[in-house]
Amino acid sequence: QPEFSLPEVVVKEPKRQPAAGSPASASQNGGGGSSQTQAKKKVAKKKKQPSPDAVPSVASSSSNMDEEALPLPEPELTSPASGYGLANSATRNAVGPGSAGRSEISSRIVEQVTTVDEVTAVQIQQSGAKTLDEAINLLPGLYVRNGADGVPRIDIRGLRTRNVQLLLDGVPMNSTFDGQFDPRAIPVENIARIEVTRGGSSVLYGPGGNAAVINIVTKSAAPGLHGTAEAEVGGPKRHRESVTASYGSDKVKMFGSASNYDQDYFNLSDDFNTTTLQSRRRRVNSDREDRSLYANMSYEASPWSQFGLSIGYREGEYGKPVSTVAQNESIFARRTRFERVDDYDSLSIQGTALFKLSPNFTVRPSLFYNKLNELTNGFDDLTFSTQDKNGALHEDASTDIWGGGVQLAYKMGQGNLLTLALDGRNEGWDSDGFSVSGSKNKRTDFDQSHDIQVYSTALEYEMRLTERLSGVVGGGWASQHRDQSNDGDYTYLAGLRYAITDLTALRGSVARKIRFPTLRDLFEVDRGNPDLNTERTQNYEIAIDQALPSINALFTVALFRIDAKDFIEADENGIVQNYDQYRFQGVETTLRWTPTDRLQVLAGYTFMDSKNRSADAGTKELQNRPEHKATLSLNYVLGHGLAVNASYLYIAGSKVLARTGGSGGGGGGGGGGGNTPTSTPVMQLGDYHVVNLGMSYDLLPDGKAQLFGRVENILDEDYEHSFGFPEPGRSAYVGLRAKF
Repeated sequence: QPEFSLPEVVVKEPKRQPAAGSPASASQNGGGGSSQTQAKKKVAKKKKQPSPDAVPSVASSSSNMDEEALPLPEPELTSPASGYGLANSATRNAVGPGSAGRSEISSRIVEQVTTVDEVTAVQIQQSGAKTLDEAINLLPGLYVRNGADGVPRIDIRGLRTRNVQLLLDGVPMNSTFDGQFDPRAIPVENIARIEVTRGGSSVLYGPGGNAAVINIVTKSAAPGLHGTAEAEVGGPKRHRESVTASYGSDKVKMFGSASNYDQDYFNLSDDFNTTTLQSRRRRVNSDREDRSLYANMSYEASPWSQFGLSIGYREGEYGKPVSTVAQNESIFARRTRFERVDDYDSLSIQGTALFKLSPNFTVRPSLFYNKLNELTNGFDDLTFSTQDKNGALHEDASTDIWGGGVQLAYKMGQGNLLTLALDGRNEGWDSDGFSVSGSKNKRTDFDQSHDIQVYSTALEYEMRLTERLSGVVGGGWASQHRDQSNDGDYTYLAGLRYAITDLTALRGSVARKIRFPTLRDLFEVDRGNPDLNTERTQNYEIAIDQALPSINALFTVALFRIDAKDFIEADENGIVQNYDQYRFQGVETTLRWTPTDRLQVLAGYTFMDSKNRSADAGTKELQNRPEHKATLSLNYVLGHGLAVNASYLYIAGSKVLARTGGSGGGGGGGGGGGNTPTSTPVMQLGDYHVVNLGMSYDLLPDGKAQLFGRVENILDEDYEHSFGFPEPGRSAYVGLRAKF
């Protein structure tokens, strides 16, 4: 499947010259061996089927550092610009059904000292995932939940989606309005791999990413002409179609895709008890339409310069499922909303280049522009027809972000890399419409426009101290310029990795992260607070990686703690405040095991303790942060073109807080409001088990035509991530894919 093999494809071509410090330049400077030979060896290594002796030595922490001089974070030019430069193509802590129970250690030291998981396109296809949240749902430390916004939210290590930085080929994709993102916005047929860095990520990413950084590397073109087509139906009323095409030559690579998704509704479990707001299994207001186009192209002008461009467009509409519990029926229910996004469209453009000014010095400039238009309507009741009562609204909003940056990387001696990053962006928000509020149903028209600017600089040094010891240290400064005030703060990262033996490695890191208030936090009518402070987190992590070659397995245990100060959340009156201090701490374990060439197993467990340590908190509990998460994924090849994939998810210990009591509401029942706290009632959500089962069968050799099917929530579990928002019951899908 060439279109799924970008990291391997880019090093195959005999005329391709990698960037400074890559295998080719190493051989030109006495590294030994030709670039073609080394590239072929790397390709062969990646494509070799796992065997009992295939588990790598975890001690090779930095032995290849001298072969990589590309800066982080990647807009790795395997993607918008299609693939020159190996960069970080080595699989880090690979996860998912296709991981084969092994892990190749990244040659970037900054990615060795912290937890970096990778999900590839092949693994996404095997799992049957159709969206970003589905693709990474089984990773330790992640909690995917659905609530009143009608959009999946990805929480990591207790912090919210707005604390997760989403990058598309290294370019920020978080909303300029509220700092969040829709994980359904990037069709999986465009994804070459997903990299999730938890905890102490590189300072080169700039502000944000207090919880994690998710970098999506998009597909490029293999040599020659290739294409795929896929169609799926099921649900009860859902269908999806997608096509891709790519062409690659020595100088030019092009990739394009188109997809369509249409869902009328989804059904709840047979065990769901109907309510006044949800009187049948067909979920109210759960329709969704989504259409997208994407294309990228790269051009290698010379062995010393390459250029890339990518363009994406998306449009559609969706409903926001209504809470099944009315506010007057439970103190744990929030205000009932009857909202729809009746139209949205987004445009994303990014350009990047790579200049190799000397064998040890590279410069990577980039420019980007993202725009989202969204029409939201809030109605009076379940008829979704009138807008006259308290809570109704009509908003036509537009957000845009444009900016650019440059990274300069210089290789210093054997295995040391110094990288400087300079970035700047403008974030804009325009909104007009009306809202209805109060007991007298007063209509208020609004028309507002705001812009903020964010500038950052960071310097990071990766070093190989001894044969077994490597480290990274970096620091940065970022500032936010608002309409009437400015704010700025610093970040840093320090980490070490020590290979105790050839099979055992110990790593640890400490990092300080910051997140600026969003435009919504600062200026939204009836919610914003222009006096908010910058949110700060202190991240600690220590972990051990243990290879078990006798059983072809890799076992990892990571301990983490995050102390968040001036945490930004809404109080019980809906006004955004800074909360004094939250703490999240726990343990994540992962086992990757390949007992045979046909079977791959991934198991994980996360325990997390979440506490509101603010002095005036009505309770120390924090809502929607489960204590326990256990996962299991199996991928088994039966032979004769038949393969089976199964996954299991267990969640327990998630709590919900009442809307009364305390001096705050959204996050932990208090903290930061300055009022006398009162006790906040706490309720624990039910534990749940979700099992999915999928199968695929090759109708033609080499998967040129494949029939696939999947049953989700096969036990028809009645469960919810957020109080009053039950998840889909059992559903089945079948489809056909082809490639040439």
